[in-house]
Amino acid sequence: MQRDLAESNWAFSHAVEAIDVEPDIGRDIDPTDVAVKLGLGAPMWKGRFTCTIADGYVRERFVPLATNKFGAAVAGLLAPTKDTEEGWVFLIPELERIDEVVLEIVDNLLPRVSPALFPHSDNAAWTKDPLYEHPEVVELNERIDAIRARAEADELALRLQIDETRQSRRHLHDLLTATDDELLDAVIATLRELGFDVRDVDAEKETTGATDNLREDIHIHEPERPPILGEIKGIAGTPKEASSLQVVKYLAPRMREWNTTTCAVW
Repeated sequence: MQRDLAESNWAFSHAVEAIDVEPDIGRDIDPTDVAVKLGLGAPMWKGRFTCTIADGYVRERFVPLATNKFGAAVAGLLAPTKDTEEGWVFLIPELERIDEVVLEIVDNLLPRVSPALFPHSDNAAWTKDPLYEHPEVVELNERIDAIRARAEADELALRLQIDETRQSRRHLHDLLTATDDELLDAVIATLRELGFDVRDVDAEKETTGATDNLREDIHIHEPERPPILGEIKGIAGTPKEASSLQVVKYLAPRMREWNTTTCAVW
């Protein structure tokens, strides 16, 4: 015996038999205030609908979740009849982020409305809101926030101190990495830090207006000791002998200038 079955996409549940559906196509989907409060905000509703939904005989149980630009429902939920074991029915259109919508419903919404189905869910999370929390707990949380704020302020102060220290001690790293004028400045700063009276020859030339280019980089004057001439060379690869001995050629001119026969090189 054969018989025809009048089935459709809506035959998955008897609960939706009282809902009227009209064919319609569009992409303008706006969540209702209820949807937003349930955590289903506007970004989740990008997609398309192929029908509009009328509540039919279940007006008191049907809650629209999204509408088209004319205000017709294109998504909604059907609440169970009171004092029955009926489940919740969600009617959702073809959304690009349908996975996020389903996760939001399963993870956050259903545990609140059907806690018996989600025994491991934290259904009392709302009680931890400051509006409902115990006053003592609120005070303790405020103390934690204050401690965290002070710690963050202390950390910021220390980080600023680190930056200042790095800047003030930069010459010690420059001794290892810098070249040319930066290396010269680093050597002078380091020697002065060690207590030597170091003269920057180029700086003195600018002060006196001297035009002689054949000058050492630095000289050191110490009481009752011979002056020391210094030439600073950054090393690239293996140092050449000529670079190491370059400062020697400045000895004779300096001894004549200072009227001395005792000078050292460095």
